[in-house]
Amino acid sequence: MSVFVLVVDDEPSVLKLLQTILMQGGYTVKTANSVEGAKPILEQYPIALLITDLQMPEVSGLELIGFVRQHHPEIGIIVATILDKPADAQRVIDAGVYGYIIKPFNKNLVLITVANTLRRRELELQQINSRKSIESQLEIIMNSLHVGLLLVDDQAGIIALNRQLSVWFDGVSKGDSLAQLDQFYVPYESEQSLQLFTEQALRTGEGYHFLAHFLSKQGELDMQVSLLVVKLGDQSKRAVVLMLEDITEQLNKERELRQAQKLEAIGQLAAGITHEINTPIQYLGDNIRFLGEALEELFGFIHSSLLLVDGENSNEVTRSLQKKFEELKQDSDLEYLQQELPQTLVQCLSGISRISSIIKAMREFSHPGTESKIDTDVNQCLESTVIISRNEWKYASDLTTQFQEDLPLISALPGELNQVFLNILINASHAISSRIHEGGIQRGCIHITTQKAGDGVLITIADNGGGIPQEIQERVYTPFFTTKEIGKGTGQGLAIAKNIVVEKHGGEISFETEEGEGTTFFIRLPMEYSK
Repeated sequence: MSVFVLVVDDEPSVLKLLQTILMQGGYTVKTANSVEGAKPILEQYPIALLITDLQMPEVSGLELIGFVRQHHPEIGIIVATILDKPADAQRVIDAGVYGYIIKPFNKNLVLITVANTLRRRELELQQINSRKSIESQLEIIMNSLHVGLLLVDDQAGIIALNRQLSVWFDGVSKGDSLAQLDQFYVPYESEQSLQLFTEQALRTGEGYHFLAHFLSKQGELDMQVSLLVVKLGDQSKRAVVLMLEDITEQLNKERELRQAQKLEAIGQLAAGITHEINTPIQYLGDNIRFLGEALEELFGFIHSSLLLVDGENSNEVTRSLQKKFEELKQDSDLEYLQQELPQTLVQCLSGISRISSIIKAMREFSHPGTESKIDTDVNQCLESTVIISRNEWKYASDLTTQFQEDLPLISALPGELNQVFLNILINASHAISSRIHEGGIQRGCIHITTQKAGDGVLITIADNGGGIPQEIQERVYTPFFTTKEIGKGTGQGLAIAKNIVVEKHGGEISFETEEGEGTTFFIRLPMEYSK
């Protein structure tokens, strides 16, 4: 396929000479004697090379070069002129041309310059096309990702963004300020905006990772936001890449998993809780029936006593009633009633109180809880959990508590803390039962303490079970890892406990253990945690 060359010169003899030389070289040549005459040819034909004079009437060749570079950057450019001054040569170079041919023309030099220019331009086009292909592939990859990507310059201007970000946030586009995205941003527990996070990252050079809440056109979204500082172009300018990952479904599943495990634990404890409630109800019913019978006899005795008083003027009646009175007194066992009735009433009240405490603990423990932290009484959380789990530990263990009375409230999620305490208590109970079964002890003990520690609180839960073997101590927090028999443990308890304590509350959970002697868990919770 022939290569098209456009020659522009206001001298007809120059046009004719260059046309002849180029046609002899096998090129298809188009000519024009002015810039305005050249423009229609550029639009009509697939011109690969432009050869133009600089000095022409009306519009100079430099303006034509600028037009071609702006509208037809794929065309190579050669200047045909008389270069008798260094300044003229510099002008040609600054115009961004590939070379020049000097009048009068040498045929071989013209053909060599044209061939070299076309070859150089072909290599550049190949590089440009390759780069465009890579950029296109990268764009396809970025737009196929289910995470939002955003490139922001050091002035908080959006340089680029992918399709997913546009899907989430209508109206945010390239060229906007990051403040446009901030309109959709609702931080969890900080007033700091995305723009402030970005400015801080540019200032320190450090990346950031945090959870954020967005109000998108698809609804409310929980996002994991990551900021990474990068360098652009000549490495002198820095920018920030923001990656937004939608973790709404993941967080919902985590909440559902925690609630499901809580309900599972309640289900496992249901039979014992039923027994715990049934026992006080049973003796409460027995005592109330006894009270009814006793009061019936007591009222009979009182009625007869009144008759005795009414008939005191008749000696015969008086003697008869006094005899009857003695008989009733013996039958009523008045002294016994005087002794037992107060105790019976105390037992009734105790039973009612016991039932109330169990129901209250069940209500507190099974409540789904809140999404945001509230002032929480750790002692109350532990008391509820102890009541709920009583049927798990009471047959094998004695449980004692030592709670600091003036323990300060902490900012926490009480429902999730209940789950932590229950998991550890059940593990302690199982460890003690296993040690008793192996003949190590006759009965176990669990001891729980709370105390203020620095700017937080410290909870310890100690047992004298069999301890944790050395070879599995590093794996106890691994999800689904369990040493219990099938049906007795999911392997999620301590994994969830660590997530709640560390990730949700910014605390620490650790343990000390001695194989064959027991284990003590230490839970440290700060007063406030702003994540």
